[in-house]
Amino acid sequence: MAPGGFEDMLRFESVLLLAGALLFAENIGTCVADDASKVDAKALNAFRAAAEYLQSLDRFSVSMQSTMRAELVGEIKQDIGSDYKLIFERPNRFAITLQNGETGASMISDGKQQVTYLPRKKKYSVQDAELSFAAVASGRSLVAQEIHWEVFAYFFLLFEPPDEFEKDIVHAENLGVERLGYVAVDHLRIGIDDTQCDYWVEKADKPCVRKIVPDLRRAFDGTGSAGVKLEAVALFDAWRAEPRLPVEAFRFVPPPGAEKVESVVKALKSDKNHCLLGKPAPDFVANGLDGKPVHLADLKGKGVIVIQFWVAHKPFAELMAKLADITADHKGESLTFVAINLGEDAAGVRTFLKQNKLDLLVVLDAEGKIAREYSDAGEDGMPLIFIVGKDGTVQAVHGSLPFDENDEKRMRREIDMLLEGKMPTVEQSKPDPDDGGVPDGPTLIFPLGSNRAP
Repeated sequence: MAPGGFEDMLRFESVLLLAGALLFAENIGTCVADDASKVDAKALNAFRAAAEYLQSLDRFSVSMQSTMRAELVGEIKQDIGSDYKLIFERPNRFAITLQNGETGASMISDGKQQVTYLPRKKKYSVQDAELSFAAVASGRSLVAQEIHWEVFAYFFLLFEPPDEFEKDIVHAENLGVERLGYVAVDHLRIGIDDTQCDYWVEKADKPCVRKIVPDLRRAFDGTGSAGVKLEAVALFDAWRAEPRLPVEAFRFVPPPGAEKVESVVKALKSDKNHCLLGKPAPDFVANGLDGKPVHLADLKGKGVIVIQFWVAHKPFAELMAKLADITADHKGESLTFVAINLGEDAAGVRTFLKQNKLDLLVVLDAEGKIAREYSDAGEDGMPLIFIVGKDGTVQAVHGSLPFDENDEKRMRREIDMLLEGKMPTVEQSKPDPDDGGVPDGPTLIFPLGSNRAP
C-alpha cells in the first residue's frame, strides 16, 4: 500500500463510494471535446461490422470481466471487479449472472418476466420483461448502477440496428491495430451525442467486441477534486454462438434465504439496517472552511442535525441545494445542516461552493476519518445522509444518489417529526402515497433515545 496506510485507504474507499454514486447520477460517459467531432469511414465501418455480427446471432453466450479502477491523488489505487456470464436469445430472453465479485447483481429474463437479484442484500424483485435487449439498455435505475451499467449500456448499444445509432455518432476514429492476448483487434474510439467510449473489435470474419472502456476522465474535471481518477473496463471472452439454449438457462431459482421484494431499487437505496441507527452519532472535530474547528458535540442537544457526505461534483451540489432549502424552511427551529467534504482541498471546495451559489457549514474530512466512523462495512459502506435527533442519536440514514422528489418528501417528514419530538416508527410503517404506496426507502426504525432495535 502507498504511504499513508490504513487511514488513506479509508479515505480512498469513501471517495470511491461517492464517486460511484455520482457517476450513476450523471449521464454515462463524458462530453466529447469540441475538436473531437470527426467521423472516419473505416472506423465507422468496423464498428458497424461488430454490431451487425452481434445482431446476426439469434443465441449466444460470452463471459465478461468488469472492473472499476480508481486512483486518488496519484498515490492510492484500487480495483473493484465483477465476473459475469452473459447468455442471450432473441428477442428478449437473457441471463446476466454474477459469477464472482465484490459488487454486482444478476438479471434474468425468460421473455415474460424479468428478475433482478442483489446477492449482497439477498433480495430479488420480479417485473414484466422488456420487449427487446435495447429496451433493457435504456433502463436507468439503481439496479443498473449495481451491475456496472456504465459498461453494459455501451455493450447493449450494439444490439440496436446500425441505422438507428449511426445518426447520433459524432466521432469515429481507428487508433490502430493492437493485440489483446493472442487476438488482433482494432482500437476504435466512438463518440455518440455527448458521450465517448473505446471499443476493441476483433479483426476476423467474426468481429467480436473484446474490450470496452467508457471515457470517464472528466467525471471530476473542474470540480476542485483532489486528483480522483476513475476508469471502467470490461473484457469479453469465450464468445460462442449457441445452436440452442435450454429453458433452464433463463430460469431464476431463489438462493436459500433470498427475500422477494417489490422493488430492489428501494432495497438498494434503503439503509434501514445501518449499524448506527438508534445509536449516538459518532463525535468528530474537524476544520471548517474558515480554518476553525467544528465539534459535533457542540451541536448535539440543540436540535436536529442533518449530516451529508459529498465530493465536489454537480449531483452533490444539487443535493446540497435541496438540503439547504429544507434548512432554510425550518429557520429558527433548531435544524443544522453539516456538509462533510471528503478529501478535497479548501480552495477547491470554496470555488465549487461559489460556482454553485451555496452558503453552507462545511467540514473538511481530509483523511476520511469521519467517513470511517459513519461507514457500515458489514452492509453497504457509507451512505450519503444521516439525520441526528435532538437526543444525539442517528434516527435516519439515506442511501445513494439520485436523491429524487420522493426522497426529499420523506426526509422533510422525518425532520418535521423529529423537530416535534414525535415517534417516527408508526408513521414510517404506513404506505407512502408519494412513492406508489410502498412503505420502503430510508426508514426511522428506532424510538428516540433507543440504543437497540425494538
